[in-house]
Amino acid sequence: MISVIITAYKDWGWIDECIESVKKQTFMDYDITLVSDGNPNLETFALKHNIKFLFSPKYNGSAAFNFGVKESSGDWIKWLHDDDFLPPNSLSDLYNARGDSDIVYGNAVNFKGNKQVSETIAPKLIRLADFSFNPIKCPIHGGTYLIKRNVFLEIGGIDESLTVANDFDFYYRLLINGYKFSYCNSFVYWFRLHENQITFKEKEVIEDVKRYLKLKHNK
Repeated sequence: MISVIITAYKDWGWIDECIESVKKQTFMDYDITLVSDGNPNLETFALKHNIKFLFSPKYNGSAAFNFGVKESSGDWIKWLHDDDFLPPNSLSDLYNARGDSDIVYGNAVNFKGNKQVSETIAPKLIRLADFSFNPIKCPIHGGTYLIKRNVFLEIGGIDESLTVANDFDFYYRLLINGYKFSYCNSFVYWFRLHENQITFKEKEVIEDVKRYLKLKHNK
């Protein structure tokens, strides 16, 4: 089974669409958990859609995801942000491409409003050499991966001190610890561009993040 963990703090108007995108998956063996990192009022969405709701003890998106994984029951984990959505083929394509890997990733569509803006095509092979400690240029789109639950827990989950580039650090730790990656040649995630998302604030803190990562990994 795949546990889809949706993290949210505030409803920007897309939570219903986000949840519905999971319910429309061609892959049928899944469950959905909505985790709030500070807003108990979001439980109304869980009640409306008859899905599990969790209130994270820490007001942090990374911590909320970690909490959701710990409370999940699926063998595989999919992270979904409340302002994005999954195309109907997402879970099926990722699961079918998993092979003997610990984590499988794919491609993403970046969109704004109702229009596609660009595509993020991931490399077929992931190597340590692809990680130049420029987190903005992470080779894997953070929304596209599917990972074994036990591997996520073994690696220690997402670094909760990072508000940006946490996916970069996560992939890097998986690589240096020898976990296997597989590529899914499919568009498995739709990433919404809007002015309130944290992505647009990366440039304000990215130098601090670079320094933190280099110290953390002795680079």
